Amino acid sequence: MKFGKFGDIHFKWGWLSITKNKTLEYQLEFDEFCDQPLELSIKWTAKQDHAGIVFTFSIYRLFWYQLSLHDNRHWNIDDDRWEDPS
Repeated sequence: MKFGKFGDIHFKWGWLSITKNKTLEYQLEFDEFCDQPLELSIKWTAKQDHAGIVFTFSIYRLFWYQLSLHDNRHWNIDDDRWEDPS
């Protein structure tokens, strides 16, 4: 289901714009992404491209699921700031 420039949602993947610079994304895969017996992780990044929080849960050879809320912008390391959108 498409929401124009605000989102695109399907069974196995999708994204939805939360604010001008933040996007919520999810992805669900079966078999091919499950390389660990069990994974449950939360990762938070800052001052890098697409910084944000990522939640991952998977069970070996059953499924892999990832949910993220991240920044759409790129980080300028030299100037220590977000790139200006063009």
